[in-house]
Amino acid sequence: MELFPFQVAASRQIADRFDAYMRDPLTTTRTRIVPFYQTLSAITGSGKTLILADAVEQIRGRLPLEAIVLWISKGRVVVLQTLANLADGKYRPIVPSFDIMPLQDCKAANVENSGRGLILIATDGKFNQKDKEKGDRKIFKVQLDVDNASLWTMLKSRRDQSARRRPLIVIYDEGHNLSDQKATLLMELEPDAIIAASATMALPQALSPMIDRLRTDKGWADSDFVTAVSSVDVVNSGLVKRHILVGGYLSRMETAVDDLLEQMKKAEKAAKTKRLPFLPKSIYVTTTNAVDGVPIKEDAARRFVDRQARPILVWRHLVENRGVDPSTIAVYCDLKFDDKHPPPDAFNLFSGGDSDYENFTDSGYSHIIFNLSLQEGWDDRIRSSKPCSLLTHPC
Repeated sequence: MELFPFQVAASRQIADRFDAYMRDPLTTTRTRIVPFYQTLSAITGSGKTLILADAVEQIRGRLPLEAIVLWISKGRVVVLQTLANLADGKYRPIVPSFDIMPLQDCKAANVENSGRGLILIATDGKFNQKDKEKGDRKIFKVQLDVDNASLWTMLKSRRDQSARRRPLIVIYDEGHNLSDQKATLLMELEPDAIIAASATMALPQALSPMIDRLRTDKGWADSDFVTAVSSVDVVNSGLVKRHILVGGYLSRMETAVDDLLEQMKKAEKAAKTKRLPFLPKSIYVTTTNAVDGVPIKEDAARRFVDRQARPILVWRHLVENRGVDPSTIAVYCDLKFDDKHPPPDAFNLFSGGDSDYENFTDSGYSHIIFNLSLQEGWDDRIRSSKPCSLLTHPC
């Protein structure tokens, strides 16, 4: 897979900065270093995973011993996509020197084998527990039938068969989710580097001592902590939309949705005329349970036809007034219902979070009613499941 020039430049800068730092790293004890830190700042759609993978491969070639990479993110869907892309998908050629597996599948033999690099992928929920000894996270527990130490202990020690300590690189994708507790736990592993990626990164307070040392003793400026990707370069590469049509409405929801449907018809006609390999999808972003002047519980107790929750009103207008096939509509939100008044069978509600991901993406919905927060990773699959044009209305 060929990288765009801006992606190559970003991954090279991360690797070069890491290499320069490791030639003379700061230490907290005789054997413990202050980790190298870098933020990859790039807009969604710029290929952050690809840039990070290429950076990791470059870093690996500059280390005296094959590295272990702990690649984590908050969202299960994001982690599943990363694992699929790196292990045997489109990004596999970028990291040919690494064995890649879910963190929970890692055994002592994998840690001890320093003949190849090792990428371990997981959600941060696998370790994000303050009271490790009394908690329920498997990573902190010893599996006596498999290993003599917990996976957490093995990662902290990370000794190969010759008792050499392997380098540890922590990659935190969607870095705006990196909290103080997560950062503190990761620092316990004594990593050689922490590289976070986000379009809206906020630095946890727990990393402040590390940042202060780098500022004071290495003289780093703000720009030294960030590898920034130009949004203009991303747009010019074609990875994100160049043209966006924004319409503002001071009108009823029905009027605005009708206008969106007319635009969708024109887009469908244009796609068919030009024999393009895609059709548009329409996304309606709305509040979920809030109803003006009515408590949520009271509205949830009503019959479906009497409900005033926005997702239901949008769905009913599409189906009952505009003749949209309900099998083409997905509703993703935590919408409340009373047991006595469930939604109709044709109402495709996805309220299980990441557990609904496969069913959601396999059905090819062309109308998606989302809550205001959307969902990390899901928007990527909406785009990539089939090439499409997105028409969005904030209801």
